Amino acid sequence: MRYLREIILLILISYSAFAKDKLPVTPTKQAYFTFAAVDLKKSQRKAILSGDIIASSDVTSFKGKILHEKPKKRIEEIDMQKFDFFIAGLHGRTCRFALKKLALYENYKQYLGFIENSSYAPKDSRVYFRISHSILPIDMVLYFILPRIKRPGIYPFMFDVGFLKDLKGEIHVSEYKKKCFFYATAKWEGPNTGFSDTLFEFFSKGMGIIAMENLFRISGGNK
Repeated sequence: MRYLREIILLILISYSAFAKDKLPVTPTKQAYFTFAAVDLKKSQRKAILSGDIIASSDVTSFKGKILHEKPKKRIEEIDMQKFDFFIAGLHGRTCRFALKKLALYENYKQYLGFIENSSYAPKDSRVYFRISHSILPIDMVLYFILPRIKRPGIYPFMFDVGFLKDLKGEIHVSEYKKKCFFYATAKWEGPNTGFSDTLFEFFSKGMGIIAMENLFRISGGNK
């Protein structure tokens, strides 16, 4: 049980560090993945159209090299991991309708039972969540950069500190037959986390699906 708590704790921490100065790229400046254009299998498209959330998490361990500048320049071979993730879902209402509630990060304490407190600072796009749950050994505070997602487009993000530092990803939001398609990707490569590839995959995929299902539900979407 203690091992389970540590895994979940680290995954939550990983979502608390988003890139600074990364504002959304609008559709007029860059093409984004629509439901018709995104690379999905036929079975995955069918599942999404039926209201399911699909996700994939691929973690691979390998030997890599890092350069140490101090106290003396040297190259060290270390254990590393590579993380490749995506999640996709189709909200049952239009993007305009869905984002009215999903963009109000300061109200998430009213939407999700495990968020005790939430606030948002529009000036610097800072989100604050205080999370408490029985499976966590301590209460969690998440503090990260995230612009309000108000319309279809691409919203890049990157973890700039902490667990999975330098992880980069994108959230794509687009309309599909009067519904709102969400597609997010994330990639990371760095020193081994200390967790097996299988556990890393299991929890990142599971937590991603649960989060998207809950957010769709509270915003008048699926199920």
